[in-house]
Amino acid sequence: MQVRKATIDDHLTVMAICNRNGLNLCMSQDKWVKFWKFNPHILENPDFPIGWILHADNKHAVGVLINIPLVYELNGKRLLGVAGSSWAVDAQYRKASFLLIMKYFQQKDVDFFMNSTANEASGSVFQAFKARRVPCSSYDQVLLWIVDYLKFSRSALLKKRIPLVDILQYPAGFILWCINHVLKYNYWARVSTQVVHLKKFDQRFDIFWKKLRKKENRLLATRDQAALNWHFRIARSEEEIKVLISLDRDEIVGYVILANADNKGINLKRFQIVDFQLLDENSNVAKDLLCGALQYAKKSGASLVECVGFSGMKRDYLERLSLHRRKLVPYPFYFKPALEGESVLNNPSLWDPCSYDGDTSLFTRKTNLNESS
Repeated sequence: MQVRKATIDDHLTVMAICNRNGLNLCMSQDKWVKFWKFNPHILENPDFPIGWILHADNKHAVGVLINIPLVYELNGKRLLGVAGSSWAVDAQYRKASFLLIMKYFQQKDVDFFMNSTANEASGSVFQAFKARRVPCSSYDQVLLWIVDYLKFSRSALLKKRIPLVDILQYPAGFILWCINHVLKYNYWARVSTQVVHLKKFDQRFDIFWKKLRKKENRLLATRDQAALNWHFRIARSEEEIKVLISLDRDEIVGYVILANADNKGINLKRFQIVDFQLLDENSNVAKDLLCGALQYAKKSGASLVECVGFSGMKRDYLERLSLHRRKLVPYPFYFKPALEGESVLNNPSLWDPCSYDGDTSLFTRKTNLNESS
């Protein structure tokens, strides 16, 4: 068995290995090339390894691990995180999987490693290499907002394979509506918001990032115009990502980004809140953005909005405004500082993790009937 560095020319090889091992990664060759060419770190460091390919003795490619560099800041200091992504090895060669993960953890000039889309197997391996759960106690608790009770009830019944869906969706939807109405969780539909929908990230995000990055003792991935365009506008289509902003005198004071996460197998149209940032801990701006996002999802024909992660005031506020929950199993997000021993990154108060971190919202992945909803 041999391991070599992956190159941009390995597009078809990577897609084939991932898809035959159930990762369902969808990316055209053009998007693949642009994804690496315009990565903010690789623009400055073109020799950075984008991953590794595992070859069997017959030279056939049987495994892959993608290595995505992500630039962070903490108290004005630049940190480099690397997301281990799309780790897949053909079944008969999985005993050699450790050859790929060893290459990943042996990297130099890296500040921390992370896996934000871990399954049970990869999570166990990361823990074996002394990675820890991201220090956010509620990261495995998904917040849910049902914005169309009838459509959601139909999807839930289809998932449970309950017969007579065409009939039962109506009483089920009515019961859900009554519960939310009595407990006053229908608030979002009645709020008049000032949220603005953008089709692209403009220069105002550079101004917003200059202010956001000044937050003390907060680990933040770069969120300027270039970084956001790379993250959301290359590997994913424009139709999948919705950007909503709150303005004060034409300057952004907060934004929320929604990503499509539909499950066509059960006719579930769903959005996920993949990023939610505020310049100040202003509950009025937070509520305006959340209500605007839920109203937008409703108008777009979605039945459900989900949110994973965040900490501090944002998380507390989102939890107060959300009635429904589900648990992520297995736990999805692990990290490891590059230096052995105690690290400042082990401090929970530094983290505000969400789906913008790691590779969670970078790619379009097909969903299936068994995917939790």
